[in-house]
Amino acid sequence: MSGQGLINGRDFARNACEMHGEIAAAALRRVQDGLYDDAGSIRWSLRGGLNARNQPVLDVTIDGELHLRCERCLGPLAHRVQVARQLVLVAHASDLLDPAEEEEDVDTVLLDQETDVAALIEDEVLLSLPFAPRHADGQCAAPRDLEHVAETAASPFASLAQLQRRRPANS
Repeated sequence: MSGQGLINGRDFARNACEMHGEIAAAALRRVQDGLYDDAGSIRWSLRGGLNARNQPVLDVTIDGELHLRCERCLGPLAHRVQVARQLVLVAHASDLLDPAEEEEDVDTVLLDQETDVAALIEDEVLLSLPFAPRHADGQCAAPRDLEHVAETAASPFASLAQLQRRRPANS
């Protein structure tokens, strides 16, 4: 997923620079385990600036679709990736805000000399994915026979109950 380049976040923000691009699902290496296939892509943009407190910020926007693997049926699940986040760049760890204090679409991050844009975009995609992707109830392609088997399967303790019933009362 290289090719997007490295930026100096502070300079990028202070000079109000902009970048944008598109990344194929196949290039999202850290996302591969959760994907059903390599179909889909995401479009992204990165815009630098200063917030109301004169802090350097990066505005990240991501939009696209990936095919995740449903955890119920293991089939494809079309997932819309939509991210609109502002990253406030801070120089010291002591300046990081507690996540509970941050606004919903704003994160504080440590300022690096060089920021790998591709890694930043992939980080945001990873953070936007559901923990356990599943089709909505009733929309799974799971065979209904398997669901019936699971519902009617005997308890592992059923055989113990049978043994207790067979045992004579005075032993």
